[in-house]
Amino acid sequence: MGIHKPTDDRILIPRWRDFQKTTNTGELSSLSNPNRNFDFEKKIKQKIDQWEKNKNTQDAIYIVNQSITTNTTKLATEPAKYLLKNKKLISKPLTKLCESIIEGKESINNNSTVEKISQINGLIQSKISDIRRSISFNERNPIKWVELSRWHLVNGHFERAERAMLVAINLAPTNRYVVRSAVRFFIHKDNRFRTQEEPSLKKAKKILSESQRLKNDPWLISAEIVVSDLLGKTSNFIKKGQDLIRSDNFSKFDLTELASTIGTEELKSGSYKNSFHLFAKSLLDPTENAIAQAEWASHHLTDLEINYAIRNPHEALAKHYKHNDELEKAYEEGLLWCIDQPFSSDPAIFTSDIATDTYPPEKAYTLFDFGLRSNPDNFTLLNNKAYLKACELHGEDAEIILSKIAQDSLDPKEKTIYTATKGMIAYSKGYFEKGNSLYENAKDYTKDKKLKAWVEIYHFQAQKILGLSSNKTEQEEAQELVKKFSSIIGEKELKKQMKILEKRRKGEKLLLKFKSLFK
Repeated sequence: MGIHKPTDDRILIPRWRDFQKTTNTGELSSLSNPNRNFDFEKKIKQKIDQWEKNKNTQDAIYIVNQSITTNTTKLATEPAKYLLKNKKLISKPLTKLCESIIEGKESINNNSTVEKISQINGLIQSKISDIRRSISFNERNPIKWVELSRWHLVNGHFERAERAMLVAINLAPTNRYVVRSAVRFFIHKDNRFRTQEEPSLKKAKKILSESQRLKNDPWLISAEIVVSDLLGKTSNFIKKGQDLIRSDNFSKFDLTELASTIGTEELKSGSYKNSFHLFAKSLLDPTENAIAQAEWASHHLTDLEINYAIRNPHEALAKHYKHNDELEKAYEEGLLWCIDQPFSSDPAIFTSDIATDTYPPEKAYTLFDFGLRSNPDNFTLLNNKAYLKACELHGEDAEIILSKIAQDSLDPKEKTIYTATKGMIAYSKGYFEKGNSLYENAKDYTKDKKLKAWVEIYHFQAQKILGLSSNKTEQEEAQELVKKFSSIIGEKELKKQMKILEKRRKGEKLLLKFKSLFK
């Protein structure tokens, strides 16, 4: 049984990008006064005017890079043309970037993004080697240790990643980039190792509490509130955060994630009016992460206006497009989200889910493997990969994949889904009675009516994917499902699943293969 991720569980966890990209977002700038000028277009125009008087490669590169960061590429066509006339002086990635600016489109397309994801092995080793070489010249550079940790994590080497991160935090315990990166690392570790003796979330909270900047830095207070929430506690810094928001001593940008985080807390407590005002404030000059949080909140707060015209709002756009059934666009943004946060399981789960329902299975497998590199025992990725293998009638392969899941650690919801997937695998191997029994048993693990409904829907899909016989027509059964579950799941979602069913059946080719295997 494939899993559809819920939409009601997002919190604003700090992003963890490389140092250069994080710097370009403005998140590492000195805390600014509320009158800071954010007219990026005006600044780019001024820089271009200066460059026109004295054209040179260095300034042209600066303008092109800044135009990408500030979403003003339409102004950078002349510097881009200038650089393309001097290709020998610039790198291949910069050449492609300049070409994309001139063509007026994104610098990366669907196919090249998939290729980049599938070729992650070479990129990881190259990055690790380069960073290690840099550290050998200066072992006390905390930024390089953070970046080494990040690439070890992408590579699935948790112990190496943690050692590097601890070196970084010991070298720079008050550095905002180091502290927020360390918090993100230990949140990620907690998600994977839930039963360790010393929870990683407590380590993240300790790192924050020991930072001298915590009391007056909205970026760190936001992270502290999130960690406290994950620990099931109310943060002692919420009131301090509210005071900072009301103080008018900080720029709108510096307060965006703090306002969004407290807005999320208010929403959870049912204070919709306060939540709406805080989210509206977070959107005055937002980060990409604040946009993604607002997109989630917009399903609970009506009339929340979101402007997606900022650099790299991939998660927000992916979810926005999926909600509007624009699956091709959702998939494209999902791929870019995977590249932006390559160690996180969330973008891989989201995008592979779309790929499973929309594209040939090879694309989904590429995304499963991409996510499993950093999250080798992630339940959702392993389960969904096994389910798709079973749909393709590769039952033995599906069993091997599913066997990697630690059954003892499963919660009731996961046990339900796991058992239903075993039912699909049994079907794919020709064990029809066993498959029926497993699907029925799956519903016994949960009291959640919605989850029980999904099990029954996937049971129906499994039978129709493989062309199993029934006394009723497919249309009659589908109508029964809609009548039975539309009040629980929603008629729109049910109809969407019926459309997906048609794509998964793959016509007579799969049915003939199935019948030839199990005559």
